[in-house]
Amino acid sequence: MTGRDAGTLAVLARYHAAIDRRDFGELSEMLAQDAVYISNGIASLKGRDAIISALQAHLREVEHRSPVQTRVEFATPREAQTRWHLEGVDRASNEAFTQSGTEKFWIDAEGLIILVSTTND
Repeated sequence: MTGRDAGTLAVLARYHAAIDRRDFGELSEMLAQDAVYISNGIASLKGRDAIISALQAHLREVEHRSPVQTRVEFATPREAQTRWHLEGVDRASNEAFTQSGTEKFWIDAEGLIILVSTTND
């Protein structure tokens, strides 16, 4: 693993920890102003404010445990793909659910997230 790979891993760990804490201020600091978020579970969004707003709305609807990253692969030192699995509860129906999928991250030279692409299995 290179130093840049380790830096990307640190960004991913910080991102997921901030989501777990619902720390939208920290999440906002981690995203580039023109970041893109693509998710078949939420939407395709462009811009830090739109991403934060959608994540806030989504996380109000569900209570979940931290996604378990089962594998991290690097396409380049600033592009990583993870496999994840999580369990949660839909707050409206109180029904448990399980999800898994793939999440791709692109990180710029300043360490800001410029793209998150999530696909649920």
